[in-house]
Amino acid sequence: MEVRDLEYLLASAGAGNFSRAAESLGLNTSTISRRIGRLEDELGLALFERGHSGVRLTAGGRAVMLHVRRALAELDAVRRSGTEHGSGDAGEIRLGVRFPPIGEPIVSLLASWRERHAKIVLTVSQMNDRDLAAALEERRLDVVLTSSHAVWPHAESLPLYRDRLLGALPAAHPLARRSVVRWAELREEVVLVQG
Repeated sequence: MEVRDLEYLLASAGAGNFSRAAESLGLNTSTISRRIGRLEDELGLALFERGHSGVRLTAGGRAVMLHVRRALAELDAVRRSGTEHGSGDAGEIRLGVRFPPIGEPIVSLLASWRERHAKIVLTVSQMNDRDLAAALEERRLDVVLTSSHAVWPHAESLPLYRDRLLGALPAAHPLARRSVVRWAELREEVVLVQG
């Protein structure tokens, strides 16, 4: 018994005629008739009463059709699920983020991502850099969001966004008149950061 035999049976029962079923499937009537005959032989049961006006399911055929419809619906669900998971439209992602959290840009990015990917379960774990590296290497996490300075030697990285860092200085400070300040120039300064 093959899946297509069940599909032919369903089409024939719906059409009430092997010719119309064959036409809807783009096949020859003899192909449908032969496959239904083989299926009946395999089951040891006449599925259809054949007449001049077409075919009609027997009592046994109606009983079999209940299971055929369920089986084909389940196979369709398997195909849909495989396609969704294979294309990334469904599934699960285990995400690691730095603790303390990276901040607001990530929260907004994740919120909009969740809206667009409602069929993907997103599990977020907050850890320090060392634990994130271990969890990623041990495959307990699928992806990690961290700053570029914390990327580990054996990890592939992809920039997610760039954020300009703005500094506020007293007007009289020697660096206040500069349009760009490098980290090295702040080495001796006291820097307060949010979060």
